[in-house]
Amino acid sequence: MLKKIKIGSFIGLCMLSFLTHFIYKWFPHTISAIFFPVNESIFEHMKIIFTNMMIIAIFEIILFKKYNIHVTNYLFKTFCLSLLSIAVYLTIFIPIYNVIGENMFFSIGLLFIVFLASQYISYHLLQCKEHKNLDFLAIVLIICIYIAFGILAYKPLKHPLFLDSLNNKYGINIYDI
Repeated sequence: MLKKIKIGSFIGLCMLSFLTHFIYKWFPHTISAIFFPVNESIFEHMKIIFTNMMIIAIFEIILFKKYNIHVTNYLFKTFCLSLLSIAVYLTIFIPIYNVIGENMFFSIGLLFIVFLASQYISYHLLQCKEHKNLDFLAIVLIICIYIAFGILAYKPLKHPLFLDSLNNKYGINIYDI
C-alpha cells in the first residue's frame, strides 16, 4: 500500500504544481505570498516544490493512519527531502538556464523528474529506523522556511535567483531593478 500511496503522491505533486503556480495571482494576499510564487523568479518557484511536498505530506499522513501504516520521523524526512529536491532542481536548472534561458518544457520536465526521485527516495526512507524528536525539529524548521519565504517575497535579495526576468522586478513586483 505504501508504494501505491507514493505513486499517488507523485501524481498529486505534478497536478498541484500547475494549480499552486497561479494561487498568488488569483488570490494576492500576504498569506498566499508566503506559500506560493509571487512572480516568475527562480527562487519563488522553489515555493512550488516545498509547499506541494508539504500539502502532499498532509494527505499521506491521513492515508497512513487510514491504512494503519506505521512510518517513523515522517515530517523530518519530508522536510529534508523537500530541501534536497530544491537543491537538486537548482543544481541542474541554473547551469542549463544560464545557457539556454527560460524553457517551460525543460522547467516542468525537470520538476516532474525531481518529484519522481523524491517520492522514490521517500518510499525507501519511510522504512528506516525511528529517531526521537526529529518530527518536532521538522515542524520548527518548516515554520522557519515559511517565515523566510514570507520575508523574501516582500524583501527579496538583489540577486539573479530572485529576479523575475519577465517583468524585470524583484519580489511581489513592486521593486524595480
